Amino acid sequence: MLQSRTLPLRSLLNLLTTGEGKAVSPKLNRFLFPFLLNGLLSLVALGQITPPSSAPSQLPSSPAQTPSNNPTRQPTTGNPSRQPGTLPANRQQPGTVPTDRPSATQQPTGTNRNPATSGTQPRTNAPTTNPTGTDPTATDADATLDAANERRVREQGELTPEEEERARIRRRVFGYSIFNGAGPVTFEPNPRLSAPASYVIGPDDVLSVLMYGYSEMNQAFPVSLQGNVVIPLVGAVQVSGLTLSQAEDRIRSRMSTRYAGLKNSQWGPQNTYLRVTIDQVRTIRVNLVGEVAKPGSYNLTSLTTVYNALYNSGGPTEIGSFRTIQLVRKDKVIRTIDLYPYLLTGQKKDDISLQDDDVIYVPAYKTRVDINGEVKKPGLYEVLPGESLAKILEFAGGFNEVALRSRVSLIRLTDRDRRLIGVDATQYETFDMRDADIISVDRIMDRYNNVVFISGAVYRPGQYPIEENPTLKKLIDRAEGLTPDAFTGRVRLIRRKADLTNDLLTFDLSKVVNGELPDVALQREDAVEILSVSDLRQGRNVRIQGNVLNPQMDENEGYFPWFEGMTIEDLVIAAGGLTESASTYNVEVLRPVRKNDTLSRSVESQVAQVFQIAISRDLKKTPTASSFKLEPADQVYVRTVLNFQEPQFVQVEGQVLIPGPYGITSRDERVTDVLKRAGGVNQFAYIEGATLVRRVKTTEAELRQRQANLLEIADDGTNSAVQVEPLAPDREERISIDLKRVLANPHSDDDLIVEDGDVIRIPKLLQTVRVGGEVQFPTTTRYEKGLSFVDYVSRGGGFSSKSRKRLSYVLYANGEVKRTKRFLFFNSYPRVEPGSEVIVALKTKSDITPQAILSTLGQSLQALGALTSIILAVQALSKLQ
Repeated sequence: MLQSRTLPLRSLLNLLTTGEGKAVSPKLNRFLFPFLLNGLLSLVALGQITPPSSAPSQLPSSPAQTPSNNPTRQPTTGNPSRQPGTLPANRQQPGTVPTDRPSATQQPTGTNRNPATSGTQPRTNAPTTNPTGTDPTATDADATLDAANERRVREQGELTPEEEERARIRRRVFGYSIFNGAGPVTFEPNPRLSAPASYVIGPDDVLSVLMYGYSEMNQAFPVSLQGNVVIPLVGAVQVSGLTLSQAEDRIRSRMSTRYAGLKNSQWGPQNTYLRVTIDQVRTIRVNLVGEVAKPGSYNLTSLTTVYNALYNSGGPTEIGSFRTIQLVRKDKVIRTIDLYPYLLTGQKKDDISLQDDDVIYVPAYKTRVDINGEVKKPGLYEVLPGESLAKILEFAGGFNEVALRSRVSLIRLTDRDRRLIGVDATQYETFDMRDADIISVDRIMDRYNNVVFISGAVYRPGQYPIEENPTLKKLIDRAEGLTPDAFTGRVRLIRRKADLTNDLLTFDLSKVVNGELPDVALQREDAVEILSVSDLRQGRNVRIQGNVLNPQMDENEGYFPWFEGMTIEDLVIAAGGLTESASTYNVEVLRPVRKNDTLSRSVESQVAQVFQIAISRDLKKTPTASSFKLEPADQVYVRTVLNFQEPQFVQVEGQVLIPGPYGITSRDERVTDVLKRAGGVNQFAYIEGATLVRRVKTTEAELRQRQANLLEIADDGTNSAVQVEPLAPDREERISIDLKRVLANPHSDDDLIVEDGDVIRIPKLLQTVRVGGEVQFPTTTRYEKGLSFVDYVSRGGGFSSKSRKRLSYVLYANGEVKRTKRFLFFNSYPRVEPGSEVIVALKTKSDITPQAILSTLGQSLQALGALTSIILAVQALSKLQ
């Protein structure tokens, strides 16, 4: 690339200034020269300004091409998100079969109003005209996307905001949990139970006739459409409309004409017995209408009851009644069903059996109230006429443990606004409820009405009832008296006033206890605080730092309680003893200067005294150390033994004779000294790639710079997806070393002094080069001698559209980095060695700014002036020659 840019310029200079240009006339030369030079420099300058990155190679597909299973959809301008007339995705069309509650006996057809359980396809009624003026094909594509989104909503169970609100109301309706399928109750008829004696027989039932004794028979007989069973030797017997017990009596009576043993007769006593049971029950059709989740016609067994049918239909909706359900038979209401007795006490008096063509009608509720707060079962409850507030509290399980039972608050709607009503406990039985009433049960106040508190220097601090402790002396006696360190010169009493502010009262406790002052009468919520003598003493601690085993710096920052007669050895023992590096000859004690507290205008410079004390390493008593007594606020520092240093190691890895850890023997030990102890490098070593890895601490300046870089990346839209790891306090850094020069000149400036934790790595001969950064295809390629930087980039597919060529660099195997240099308009790339990594920098938005363009233009004009001067000078010299 460098040659391609320099050759045309040289040819032009030769053409204008050397003998090769003699074929052009001087006038034409002077005429063409400015235009050719201006065009050439303009091309060079424009080549330095890279245009913004090209558009993505793959544009987003149009809405019509978006897959239907894509959860996100790009909206089309001017096209509504849903066509008018479109049903929500989880609404079922009338006349379809609900499929969310499978049953062996259920074959319903009807409308599904339960959005959470719908499984049918939605219906879309698109308008015949195009009011938005958009492309009809785009509208069709959006309709396809709407259908896909509705299928996703239905499959994933997502709800619209309106359906979420309806579901929230249903969850609060008392009794709804029975029908939502979440609990263990299913209300399915038990097929293993025999039909009761009151079961009414109808067509398609199968009767089992068992006769045993002198004569035997065990046979099943279906009931015909005419209501008969045909029994051999007996004929047709009409049983439809009879109960099971009535049918058994009729069959016995008819069969006794052929089997005399079925009853007592003149020929002898009864010796044959008969039993009739239901072998198979018939299927009946039951209609559920009104406010049910899935209205329609259901094919159910004849053993089905009202509760079974309601469960199969999903139960009442959020506005359906639980207490006025009607059972209609032959156009007459034969029973009004109230589910509350079963839900509250388990009574199933209304759970009657159904017959063919029965209709269960669930009306909307008429009166429903909301009770919340401190009750056991808050929720929405339906109210029948004549039921009072006491009944609603009973439905809600009554008050809980912390409820305010004497009064409840009630919000009632009027014709224009809301009204707040307070109801006392005496009105609970007579207070009538209205629709939409909201009952709130408050919590009792979190306070005591008869308590006083005592804390501090007593044996049993805490809270006590004021009735038993009306005075200060009695309260102290109830707390089992004062402790020996109690400060009796003052007692604090904090009293709350009527305006909820606090008063601080103080008394001489010793005089109150001795009777010299009258006893103090206490009030509710008084707080008595008796101070301790130790609490009033400041600085009754000593501190130790330095070379001790357990100075407790994390817990109490090295402070320990001070005791009378305490010595340095006592404090060292309290801190766990001495470390191996501790010096026992110059333990330093810093003691604050204590002066008399007198008024003086002079300020002395001395603020502390320093004592140097020698102690024994085994902490035995010595005459000097044991006679030195510590005082409160003394600071003790145990220093380190002179020239003591913990063992330090250097790790040698790679192509040496004896790799491994090596201890540092001197403060100026160097790389060559360690390699000599490791036996030197072997014949496979690539000494040009040797590195020294060292753990360094991150400075504050580096942290600030890294934060600035992160902010710059965050502001750059092209790099918003770049993940940057946080800068650790300690990190490893590769220090480049020229091991070939170091081995040739040991103990020179290039031969670095090793430190603790250093790792000397000597790789084997490397034969690859890594190409990375902003290239078309980052790769690792074979090293070939003589190839340039651009050649290796070409092996990675060449520069990408986002590459910043002049900021590219090469990272060598030994950790050294060399960047691209710049000369006029040309890039001078660094050489590539075995094991190197070629890195092409990334161009950011900040690279193409008006300032950058002006800077490039200024550089181009400056270079133009310099080049013009050179050319003119060369032409002048040519004329002189």
